[in-house]
Amino acid sequence: MRWSRATPASAATARSLRDGLRGWAELTSQDVPPAALAAAMWTYATMHGVISLELNGHLPPPMVAGGAFFDSAIRAMLTRIGPAAG
Repeated sequence: MRWSRATPASAATARSLRDGLRGWAELTSQDVPPAALAAAMWTYATMHGVISLELNGHLPPPMVAGGAFFDSAIRAMLTRIGPAAG
């Protein structure tokens, strides 16, 4: 999967975040575009947050039943990062 500078992930990042992502990319041993790192962190944060809310009992039971809230959060995250270029 290849990411390009035209992905929504790169378009949606503030300059300071892009600078931080470039710095992080330079620390990796592979050529990882900043947009891919942003997408990875948004994915991790979304999944960690939704799962933590459920496991720690911070979601009302009707929100957990059937997984609709989880599905909605994941779909919103996927919309934000957009498809992989390539």
